[in-house]
Amino acid sequence: MAEETPSEGKPVMREVTPLREALFDRLPDADGPCPYDECTGDGWVVDDATRTATPCRCRPQRLAAQRTKALTREIPERYRHISFESPEVEELATRAPAQVRAVRRYCEAVESQLDAGNGLGFHGDPGTGKTMLAYLISRAAMNAGKTVAVYSFPRLLAAIRDTYQDDFGDGYGAFLDRLIEVDLLQLDDLGAERPSDWASEQIFLLIDGRYEAKRSVVYTTNLPLPGGDSETASREESLSDRIGARVASRLSEISPPLPLFGTDQRTSLAPDLL
Repeated sequence: MAEETPSEGKPVMREVTPLREALFDRLPDADGPCPYDECTGDGWVVDDATRTATPCRCRPQRLAAQRTKALTREIPERYRHISFESPEVEELATRAPAQVRAVRRYCEAVESQLDAGNGLGFHGDPGTGKTMLAYLISRAAMNAGKTVAVYSFPRLLAAIRDTYQDDFGDGYGAFLDRLIEVDLLQLDDLGAERPSDWASEQIFLLIDGRYEAKRSVVYTTNLPLPGGDSETASREESLSDRIGARVASRLSEISPPLPLFGTDQRTSLAPDLL
């Protein structure tokens, strides 16, 4: 649908919407208030004296939000408080200082990293901080006004299947295009289940599309690093076994893997009820 430009014949008079608190904790909705308090929420700055309208600074963000409105892009409640100063991240930095430093460097240059199509992959045992680090990157991208989509691997496959049954939405092709176009795609539990031939083809189309378009992917997986020397690396299946060599090869190029193996910290944080 074409966008309407404010009329040049008459000034547009509207009440300015108050600035939303913590607006950039996630990408603003296409119809949300202006984060710069310069327009009335439509992406246009109207000059009553000259009766002209110019694009607001928030307009690119609104257009990006419109393009990705059908995608899951909010940070779950459990991870919304996470920052590099959070006790969980500070504790992780004592166990995996190199990994946390790598994520911090990525976040400090998140715009240039995303523009270059760079991502990261986190391999390790459950409860070692992989998802927490991934959400630090997604939050940094959102705070920079970038578009972000967040899916677990099983949920992504379910969402793709649902597009075949959606008689009123844009359908499979449009959904896949949005997933390819978004600035950052976060995939959790990649390879959590052995995909069918159909699912393998979907994940290839997605990752190959993002690879060709130089779009960033951040992923987490419980599967070992290829050729790693940890105990986990001795498992029979690797990420390549689960999602296919073509996908794993592309991911290894655009999302260099970082190891995070060790004790499940979720169990150690459980309250002592005995």
